[in-house]
Amino acid sequence: MKDIYDDLIFVDNQLLRGIKCPQDVSSDWSMHNYARYFPRTKLIVGVRHPIFWFESLYNFRVSNVPWKTMPHTDHLTKGCQGGSQGVCAWRANFHAFLAKLGKTPMSSESEMKLLSQSTAQTNPVKSSVGPVFIYELSQLSSDAFRLGLRDFLGLKKDIPPIPQVDTSGRFDHLSGVKRKTTQQKNKHLRW
Repeated sequence: MKDIYDDLIFVDNQLLRGIKCPQDVSSDWSMHNYARYFPRTKLIVGVRHPIFWFESLYNFRVSNVPWKTMPHTDHLTKGCQGGSQGVCAWRANFHAFLAKLGKTPMSSESEMKLLSQSTAQTNPVKSSVGPVFIYELSQLSSDAFRLGLRDFLGLKKDIPPIPQVDTSGRFDHLSGVKRKTTQQKNKHLRW
């Protein structure tokens, strides 16, 4: 990250810099490092319905790493196992990972009860990370999302509409998870 910052500072000192790393929020190490070394960094966190997230990540792994065989989804309902390429229901415990960001006192009985039911370990960062903007994937096309993100980032210009890409049918030849299959066969998955 330091290299990205150092290389780009000579190009434009006003340039916004960012990285996209879906695993950072679930990583104790990453969150503690953000809090310690980048406490003013603005985090933009996107979440998705857990079933659709699971389906998407499974299909991504199947289509981008075709030389590895993915375990059947029945074997991915708990913690990540060998060969799962990071695909497992445990990683869809978004509420537990978001609690680590240090934005709530984590002292209410109801919050602690919810977190105790999670299979994800919850070790909140010792000091809070920077400001956090949380959105749900379905909000990407709304004007309110773009205005909120613009204000959060302190931009002067409006953010143009985010193009939607329709991949329907493009990966049907792969043996990934189909939405119908995910919803019917994986009814045992509960988040």
